[in-house]
Amino acid sequence: MRISNVPATCFENLSNELFYEIFDYLGDDYIYETFSNLNYRFQHLITCSSIPLKIKFRSTATSQSIDCCKTVVVPNRHRIRSLNFEHESLLNIFFKHCIIDSSFNRLQSIVLGNMSINRAAILLFYLKSLPNLVSLTMCIEEEEDSDLSDIYRMIFSLPSLKYNKLSLYVDYDEEDLNISIPLALNAQFSTIEYMVMNHTCTLNNLMSILCHTPRVHHLICDTLQEATESNVTNEQSIILSNLVYIRINNCEINFDRFEMFMKKVSSQLQILHIKQGANKAYLDANRWQRLIKKYIPNLHKFIYEYPGYEYNDYETTSLDTTFNQFISPFWVNKGWIFELEINNKEISFSIHPHKKIWFDVDANTDNALTRLIPTSQLSVSGCWSTKENQTFIDDFKSLFVAIQFTHLNINCEKVPIEMLIRIIQLLPNLNSLKISSLPTMPLACSGTKIVINDKMIAAVYNDQRQLRVQFASATTACASNFSNSSLIYSMALGRNSNETSVIYIRQDLTTNQSFISSTTIYENCTIYSLDLILFNFTDEKHFIFAIYPTGQLQFVFLNNSVFIYEPNTQKSALWLMNSTLTHYAVDINSEFIVLAGYTYSGTPTIHLIHDRFELVNISNMSSTIRALAWLGNDTFTVLIPSQVLFYLTKFTLLSTFPNKWKKLCATMVLNFNTIAWSNAIGLAIVDVNESVYIIRPTTPGYYSVTNTGCGEGIPFAFSNETICPPGSYHLETLSKPCALCPYGTFNSGNNSVACIACNNSSFCPLGAVDNVDGEAISTILQASAYPKSPDSTIFDDILLQNIFTINFSRHCLIVSPVFWTVIVIIFTLLLLVIMGASKWFIRCKGIRQIIKGVFKQTDLIGEGQLWVGGIVSFSVIVLVVFAYVFSALYLRQYPIETTSNSSFTCNPSLRNSKFSTEMQLLGIPLNDEIQPIFDMLDAQPYTLNVDFVNTLFNCQDVIVQQTVGLVITFIAPQNCSYHNAVLSVSITLPLHAIAIQLILNDTLSVGGIRVGLSGPEATKGDNYRVKELNFKQSYSVPNRVLSQNPSLQLQFIRLINSTDPLSEGQDTKFSALWIPTFSYVSDQLFLTETQYIGNTQLQTLFTISLSEKAYYVLNNQSPIAKQAEVVFHSILFTIVCLELFGLLFLIFKLLFIPLFKSIISKFHRISASEKYQTTKM
Repeated sequence: MRISNVPATCFENLSNELFYEIFDYLGDDYIYETFSNLNYRFQHLITCSSIPLKIKFRSTATSQSIDCCKTVVVPNRHRIRSLNFEHESLLNIFFKHCIIDSSFNRLQSIVLGNMSINRAAILLFYLKSLPNLVSLTMCIEEEEDSDLSDIYRMIFSLPSLKYNKLSLYVDYDEEDLNISIPLALNAQFSTIEYMVMNHTCTLNNLMSILCHTPRVHHLICDTLQEATESNVTNEQSIILSNLVYIRINNCEINFDRFEMFMKKVSSQLQILHIKQGANKAYLDANRWQRLIKKYIPNLHKFIYEYPGYEYNDYETTSLDTTFNQFISPFWVNKGWIFELEINNKEISFSIHPHKKIWFDVDANTDNALTRLIPTSQLSVSGCWSTKENQTFIDDFKSLFVAIQFTHLNINCEKVPIEMLIRIIQLLPNLNSLKISSLPTMPLACSGTKIVINDKMIAAVYNDQRQLRVQFASATTACASNFSNSSLIYSMALGRNSNETSVIYIRQDLTTNQSFISSTTIYENCTIYSLDLILFNFTDEKHFIFAIYPTGQLQFVFLNNSVFIYEPNTQKSALWLMNSTLTHYAVDINSEFIVLAGYTYSGTPTIHLIHDRFELVNISNMSSTIRALAWLGNDTFTVLIPSQVLFYLTKFTLLSTFPNKWKKLCATMVLNFNTIAWSNAIGLAIVDVNESVYIIRPTTPGYYSVTNTGCGEGIPFAFSNETICPPGSYHLETLSKPCALCPYGTFNSGNNSVACIACNNSSFCPLGAVDNVDGEAISTILQASAYPKSPDSTIFDDILLQNIFTINFSRHCLIVSPVFWTVIVIIFTLLLLVIMGASKWFIRCKGIRQIIKGVFKQTDLIGEGQLWVGGIVSFSVIVLVVFAYVFSALYLRQYPIETTSNSSFTCNPSLRNSKFSTEMQLLGIPLNDEIQPIFDMLDAQPYTLNVDFVNTLFNCQDVIVQQTVGLVITFIAPQNCSYHNAVLSVSITLPLHAIAIQLILNDTLSVGGIRVGLSGPEATKGDNYRVKELNFKQSYSVPNRVLSQNPSLQLQFIRLINSTDPLSEGQDTKFSALWIPTFSYVSDQLFLTETQYIGNTQLQTLFTISLSEKAYYVLNNQSPIAKQAEVVFHSILFTIVCLELFGLLFLIFKLLFIPLFKSIISKFHRISASEKYQTTKM
């Protein structure tokens, strides 16, 4: 098909819509200048269109600006959407030709640049007439004593304004800036929603502005500084219910005032961005946490930036504590990460939401991607030379170890690989890494290779192309350089003492061939080298070389096989193993091969090989394995980057290096590369700086001193030995640390190879240094259980129970009213019998009448009518007398503090007291009666008493300090003594709520601790008494010693005892005592022997935190019966007794006497009848 010639499309042929899109990217003044006179179509398109215009006046085109005003602005003022003036002179030109009024009905945005404050005020006057102005940007240049009050007042009067940005450029100190806008009663609030204050202001200035902008939801302030005036408070009420965003580019006010500001304005805040100066009060993470939780609950994005300063300007001891506060669960759960940036020796840090989510890729699991959200990030920028590496590590080592960084970002083009490795090894919590550039190095041949047997030590330095050897019998070392075209990958040496041939795998870089080679060294430093066999497996990623102790077999361990070579017969073989393992370390004895490496999933693991190379997994490790070595038939060591671990073959951890006694030599770094061992020479350790240190075997009773004997330029440094300290012993010659004396034994230093058994009553914990009396660790308690109220708290019940109850014990019979009443009744019955018998004797009738008359006079029951009632009345009198005596004595059994046993009753614990206990919140206001006892408790001085029991620490080792936030204050102990292995320290506390740290500057053991408080008694009159404070709480755990970072939390409860008065009109008495409660974690307070010895800290830091509970316990004691009640009920008891006996007599008189007379009468009739019958007969 033929295609006709079509002319090319012209620019003019584009549609109007496309031109409108193009015009939108151009200033409308340019559009007029370029297209208005081009042709009719463009002229019509520009002048007749309803498209809004954006006009920008530029300072370099004055004539054009005049022309623009005449030809563009004036005819099209109804179309103008925005005006932009770069300079005040352009605004003057504009006003000569045009006035801004309501005819600019589509004008929405105005930008004013570099104008005076007076010109700005004039312009704002005209802007009030604009009905749709929503955006205003102003830049003001002014001289000193600027007052922006009028400017802001006029801005707030603009009816439709939503966005306002005000910048102030001055050449003087902005502290003289004044902004004061009083809020009138009928003031109209501004409609501004987005406020940008690109100038310095004080907090009072800011608060004054915010009072007029209740609708603001975004607030940006350039610099917020302290006010110079004396009155800096602003009590105006501010309600900013829409404010969701605050950014302060330079916050210079103190944290107290910042906190006050946030409490007033931040209830709905969602985003907070703060750049802060050098005010360390802002570094209190706990204070930030409380502020956010309580006053900014909706905050989801928090950015905080602290400026960079020289590392030496910070207090190193507080940096780690400060930084770790920002990686607590609160910050992690919010998704806010802590970032520390190091640029040379300058450090800065920030808090910000995580920007990236890292993923851990695991192809062996169903969920191949695991989200790794960093909680703390370390960023390192700047490059170092090799000489500066160690200086950098020394400067920041403590910071790297102390802060739990999870992400590392290295922004350096040529970071040394050794530097990278050392930094990573100091960050055990690292789970993600970003690095800008990593130099390539042959890792398999990097670092120092070392082998050792009983005869010599040999080390290869690939970077120096040198082999160094030192014989055990010589004091000098031999050295031999090898070809620059050779690299040694792995080497081995037979354990037998006659083996002096070092076997290794060598690669020839010129031919790219690898060999198993041998170098024999003689004591006169003669060296002979030989390639034994061509080795074709160097293309494997990981392989490692080992040799049988006698040297007759050589092994190369590959990923899933073993290459075996026998030098004597020059035969070789390849054996397959039953597992795929990436090998990193190996060692051989006569029975086993111990092999360390990584499984396919990347898990560090250790295997034993025995019987035709069958792998037996004996442990999975949690850290990188770099080397291992046999120490004997049942002991081996495992090297991880920062420690040497000593194990039994059952994988029981014995100890670690470095530890409390075996400290690291000054020229060594805590990043090890490899280890080697022989019985005669000891354990050789090589760090990443290629320093070699040999820990020699020791004499029984001694241990190795590993922080001496080293220095610059020493090829092989050796340890010394010293006697085991008290509390420990050592029976072996291996380079293990001294063992602590077992529980129940001690060693005062007289015998370093054995410990002595303690007395049964002694306190001899693990590592005891003396036979300490058990009383030294005893607990002294002041608190006791408050009494319970008796079962009956009604006086009538108590009176009746004690009057009418009888117990047949001797004491109960003596004090029993019933017993004595029964005695009187028996006497009464006997008297009745005598009176009845006297009736039959004529001579006794007179006496009988006299006695009856007497008893009638004593008749209380029949009111003088019955002589029998007089006799019985004596029983009533006995009963009533006992009741009165009991009541009087019972009344005196109050309060319990001043009474003794109740000997007047059968129950000696009987008291006239009832008790109640309740718990009250301290936030509830106290009444005037109880307030003084609280004031006295708060004023009671504290003395903290701490006993370190069974230890060698003395007073010269103790430092006491108080920590308040980031401020540390040293406190001189009030008293300190050391006696019989007990260190006692007393500290007068300045506050009740306080954190005290006791620093013990040494590595000695402590068997137990006893912590207590003491305080003097205080009284106020007779009604208020604060009891003496004197308690001690002891802590010890069998087979454990005090850790190096023990902490104890003491919380005190106010215990108030109130005693109500016995009689009306008396005062309530109060007594009070502080009751302590202790909280701690046993596994953190005390350590096992392995944990203790493996700890490398050079001091013990004991932290004791004292605080008060937010409630108090109120115990109340009140009398069961008061005096008036006792008198009343005693009289009532008398009446009841009389009425009771009267009722009995009435029953006797109405029932029993007639019945008795009836029986007697009947008896007489029967007798008379019988007598009559007898007479008749």
